[in-house]
Parts: sequence; C-alpha cells; structure tokens
Amino acid sequence: MLFRSFMVRDAGWYTSQCEYTTRICSNGIIVGHEAPSSEKNLMAGFIKLWREAREHPVFNHPGVWHLWCYCLLAANWKPKQWVVPGTMTPVMVERGQFITGRESLFDELYGKCTSSDKKPCPRTVWRWLTLLADLGCVSVKTVSNRCSIVTVVNYNTYQSDRK
Repeated sequence: MLFRSFMVRDAGWYTSQCEYTTRICSNGIIVGHEAPSSEKNLMAGFIKLWREAREHPVFNHPGVWHLWCYCLLAANWKPKQWVVPGTMTPVMVERGQFITGRESLFDELYGKCTSSDKKPCPRTVWRWLTLLADLGCVSVKTVSNRCSIVTVVNYNTYQSDRK
C-alpha cells in the first residue's frame, strides 16, 4: 500500500489517500485492488475518520481500534459481486460490506509481523470483531463455514460524499 498524502480537515475527519494493488489471501479472497484510472476518484482513495471516534470505547483498546480502522478500509465503497471461496457461489457485497474469515482477517492485520512482534491469535481477533458487533459498529453474517460478510453499521452516514 502506498500512501500519497495525509490531510486533516476542519470538517471533523481525517483522510488518507492510498493506492492499492491486487492482493489475494491464501483462501482466495481478494482483499484489495488498484482501481482503473477511470475509477480513481474521491471515494476510491480514502476513508473519513471522525474526531468523535476518540470518545467511543473502541478507541481505548489498540487492537480493537486497529481492527475497526481495517473494517473501514476493507469495506466496499461501491457494490460488487464476489465468489464465496470453496463454494463458487456468487454473492453481492454492498457498499459498506466486505467478505472475510477468521484466518484471512488475522493475516490482513498481523500477517506481515515478524515472529518477535507481539500479536494476538486469530481467535482473539475474531472475538474483537464480535465485540465490535456487540457495540453496534458492525454486523457479521455467516455466508459459509469459511467466510462471513461484515457490514459496517451506518457506513453511508459517515462515509458519504458530503463535506
């Protein structure tokens, strides 16, 4: 991932513009892509992170905060059809949703860490996702025994085009 810029705006949110290249996890889930030049627009490159998030309980736990930010980054910014790994069943993943599994979620968050880095186990990361669901930040719907669809609650409210 290449960070082009980091801006702070007075409107109450931070933005980070990123370029993505295609990355496929070991279970076959595509987790990122570089948008074609025609799609490199405002919503393809950044997310909004509101200052009021500092007052939310999620902010107090570094691991859960890291997971929450990943959920915002991983969520589709436009609807897209995906194939469920292992079943070859097409699923429409809407704006504000993404497909993941326990192992692939862990790999995305901590896979690049060296063995000397302190990192949680995949089950702990999934428990953190359940905590986000209990707090009303996301909802998790099981699609198969290998993956689930995670929906960021109120994604359209906080990630809209309005300034």
